[in-house]
Amino acid sequence: MGVRKIDYDAPGGVLINVHGPTNVDVFMYLNNPGVYYSANGTVVSESLAAQAGYPVEKYAKQRQLRERMKIAQASIESELLLTAEEKKVVREKDGFKVVALGLGRHQVFAPDETLLTPAPIPEEQAFLLLDQLAPEPTTPEPTPNEHVQRNPDPGEDKGHRPSVSSEQRSPKPYKHRPAETSD
Repeated sequence: MGVRKIDYDAPGGVLINVHGPTNVDVFMYLNNPGVYYSANGTVVSESLAAQAGYPVEKYAKQRQLRERMKIAQASIESELLLTAEEKKVVREKDGFKVVALGLGRHQVFAPDETLLTPAPIPEEQAFLLLDQLAPEPTTPEPTPNEHVQRNPDPGEDKGHRPSVSSEQRSPKPYKHRPAETSD
């Protein structure tokens, strides 16, 4: 008897059907549906597999689905595994960067190149996060005591009163004094 080339312990397992008229074993690996083998590991026809009792059409569709999934998977992986030169910085603010990965997905990096979003996020969310991490500087509203500014006066260090502009002076209340009469 010849040495069998079928791996019975293959991941996913192996189906074995017997072709009735010839008593030949027909094998199919479950992780590779629609491809049929003889006992010595050579590929056999779908008609022989159908005569051995395999649902050939069902497994043919599964095989086509797996082939298309492999192509799609390879395309997605090639797009996701971009090199650093291929990554496009879309927006940068205060050292934070939004990088486009393709297919509308983005990642946000800190100024020290630390990845802040391990899972890619949509562009709108990435920009919102960037605005929260590095907000635009705003001029603070002056407090009531801050609106009066002193003018620099060279005589200030000699004990003289600093000059104050007319805008900064507080108005003095007017007191009405009766006119003095001389008697």
